[in-house]
Amino acid sequence: MSAPALVSQRTAAAVLAAAGQCTEPQSRLLMHAHVCGPGWPLVETPDQDTLATILATSPGDLAATPPGSTLARESRVWALADVVTLAQRPRLAIDDLAAALPGDLAVVVRQIARRDLPPGPSDENPVNRPYYGVDAVVARSDDDTAQRDASRMLWRLSPTRRDRITASVTTHGTVPLLVSCGGYLVTGWDIVGFDHDTTQGLDTIAFALAPDAPTWRTNIADRWFNSGPGQALALLNTSTSTHTGPTESPATTAVHRSRTLTA
Repeated sequence: MSAPALVSQRTAAAVLAAAGQCTEPQSRLLMHAHVCGPGWPLVETPDQDTLATILATSPGDLAATPPGSTLARESRVWALADVVTLAQRPRLAIDDLAAALPGDLAVVVRQIARRDLPPGPSDENPVNRPYYGVDAVVARSDDDTAQRDASRMLWRLSPTRRDRITASVTTHGTVPLLVSCGGYLVTGWDIVGFDHDTTQGLDTIAFALAPDAPTWRTNIADRWFNSGPGQALALLNTSTSTHTGPTESPATTAVHRSRTLTA
């Protein structure tokens, strides 16, 4: 059996860029976030035929790396077929995403690739999380607890935004939490409120999440979505309906809210 075509990060970035899906910095985030799986360290490739395939696929990238060097130890490769599949995943416009979600509001968290944390509690890791950022392998696994904790806390949120989320939870029961990395939606959960016990004594917030996977997740996960630059948390208004106060006249107080992503 011939070895599968394997590509380095640089070549993966070129494939994704050629498809118009993301920039090179975004592609680095995605590969390190294991969106195409964890890949294989270059030093663990099984035979010379496989190594030859890598070098032929991405000449000049890893070919000049001296054996045993730091770069060689840290470099990873991925199956070309998986990268092509990633490049061909659907892209959601903001209206498509809003239509796929319940309620009138969603929280989009823009995260980096996974970074492991030293054991806590400590100043760096006050709530003893194993890591922060995104690890798509963990997010897609049967036990996604570590990724839930990495995405639901610890965030800074203004009182105005906190009140907006609370109001939407009160009205609809939940607010979707969407996990984005490098312009790609990896997963999501339902926010049911705030976890005040976890963040007691801290100046950050943690979301309380419903225990089960939301029904809308399959409609948004593993899709491209331009969440744009800005703060880590963005609010997506998913409703285009008009809103009035309970005792106010619609003729004088109706406000039309367009579907927007607020950084």
